[in-house]
Amino acid sequence: MFDCLLALPSYPRTQCLSAEGRATEFLIRVSYFQARFNMAGKQKKETWQTEWIHVEMTPEQKGEYRAWDLEDDDVIELLGGMLSGGHKLTCNYNQTNSTYQASLICNGEKEANTGKGVSGYAAELRDAIRVVVYKTAVILPDVWEEYTPPGGNDIG
Repeated sequence: MFDCLLALPSYPRTQCLSAEGRATEFLIRVSYFQARFNMAGKQKKETWQTEWIHVEMTPEQKGEYRAWDLEDDDVIELLGGMLSGGHKLTCNYNQTNSTYQASLICNGEKEANTGKGVSGYAAELRDAIRVVVYKTAVILPDVWEEYTPPGGNDIG
């Protein structure tokens, strides 16, 4: 699917990300390729702000996530489809609580979720990415703003 990425002569790495393994390295290549592709085209400045969809996983959803038997390659394929469809993945490390955060923002021009974002966190980068993919692929409806947290959203 992304064989052209393997031909990249070099790409930026950070010490903490390159140690995460093949899946993370692949994601770095996808992000680098996407950034180079976008920079080669017309430069247009995005002016909208992200509307964050708050998805706090219930204990039941966390159990279902842990039982999720999707292989890393399948998660990467799902994520690759999202990225090629106009989503943006960002990852960072939060030193305060020693976790990685992965955020997925929809930037597609004609997508129902344009301008909306969802995030996930975990102690390992791989798991943070898997959590945000799980939230978007399993928990959220096709139109993210139609999501209603379990128990409703009237209080809490």
